[in-house]
Amino acid sequence: MASYDFERLPDRCNTGSIKWDRYRDRPILPMWVADMDFRSPPEVENALKERVAHGVYGYTNATKEAIDAVCQYMSAIHGVRVSEDWLLWTPGLVPALNTAARAFCGSGDSVLTTVPIYPPFLTAPRYQNRELITVPLENRDGKYFYDWDALEASVTPMTRVFFLCNPHNPVGRVWSLEELKQVVQFCKKNDLILVSDEIHCDLILDDRRHHHTALNVDPWVHENGVTLLSPSKTYNLCGLACSFVIIPDHRLRKLFHRSMRGLFNELNCLGYAACAAAYQSGAAWREELIGILRRNYTEVLEFTQAEMPKIRVTPLEATYLAWLDIRSLQLHHPRTHFEKHGVGLSDGTEFDSSRDRDPLSFQVGDGKVIPGFNDNVIGMEVGESKTFTIPHTEAYGPTNEEAVKQIAKTQFPEDFEIFCPWSSKNSSYVKCSGGLCPSILHIRS
Repeated sequence: MASYDFERLPDRCNTGSIKWDRYRDRPILPMWVADMDFRSPPEVENALKERVAHGVYGYTNATKEAIDAVCQYMSAIHGVRVSEDWLLWTPGLVPALNTAARAFCGSGDSVLTTVPIYPPFLTAPRYQNRELITVPLENRDGKYFYDWDALEASVTPMTRVFFLCNPHNPVGRVWSLEELKQVVQFCKKNDLILVSDEIHCDLILDDRRHHHTALNVDPWVHENGVTLLSPSKTYNLCGLACSFVIIPDHRLRKLFHRSMRGLFNELNCLGYAACAAAYQSGAAWREELIGILRRNYTEVLEFTQAEMPKIRVTPLEATYLAWLDIRSLQLHHPRTHFEKHGVGLSDGTEFDSSRDRDPLSFQVGDGKVIPGFNDNVIGMEVGESKTFTIPHTEAYGPTNEEAVKQIAKTQFPEDFEIFCPWSSKNSSYVKCSGGLCPSILHIRS
């Protein structure tokens, strides 16, 4: 017999819910954001009632109860000893990602990650005026893997940080210990700081898989790694804005803390109370939740196979996110299509696109963009998407072979390092052309 009620769902309309307000007064079921509709554990509700009853909600540092709960949880569940001075508290994982990009990269430096990925991984570097490098994951028969050759080829002398998502949002992978060891070796080799988002680590649905925190993969991570965690996804506490960052290394922790200044200091006092209660008393509720999520995942699989066979559900090892392959439907506007049928979903392009970044702005016909681009956007409506190929005759013209220059490496001082992403590192020459190829060499002494 169930111990908790996961069948009765509260009405969230008119509560300021971001999830439900998107389709206010429209008959659309919102399923576009990682925000469960289950009530949080009663143990958390009781802890919040007790804190509210105190009646004073002033500026609050992390409580001893919350700190102890995190340290005990990491030891008992993930087998890693965390010292309390390793902890920094943030109002969410997204601010933590932005702070990491700001703290560990300077102007002109870059952050590397893989796509598809949780959209803030893509926007955080941009918002901090850092460069972003993305490498596609390999999709092998519906299951995603790292492309190590592509990752190695993408690293530049200015790459400083690797953003890891484990378990992965949105593809639902739980990276194996061997895969994580490869991630660490890759970061070691290229002198990258590893920032590991592990917010979904307590939502493992495949009982054949096990979450390995980056902190346990290699001692190197304790000197070069940052781990991001929160009870918010597992226990449905997103609105209380309470997350924490584990940084064992004093130098990295100092850089991160310095980058927090002026942006956020004290957090929501109720968030600390909820965090402590969730980790201290939420285990039984979480186990029952996992059973519900497994059932829901099975129902999604069976329904799509029976009723929508052209839609492929990516195998889900963790999280409560369904990653659907709908390419065979050949929809020009997938989100609009599903909304017309009463379901609000995220457009998958958000996980690998420039959406929510600074947009390209121009007036049609003003001559500020290439003709092929200008002509193809004529007639498009707001919200419409379009894919097109621009021939060189409507772009920058053919490659100008006269603009190709070859410079012998011997012409540079021996202590100069020459990097060009379009040339072989073993070549005796660096080659760049005018026109289509960016004529930029990265040279550092």
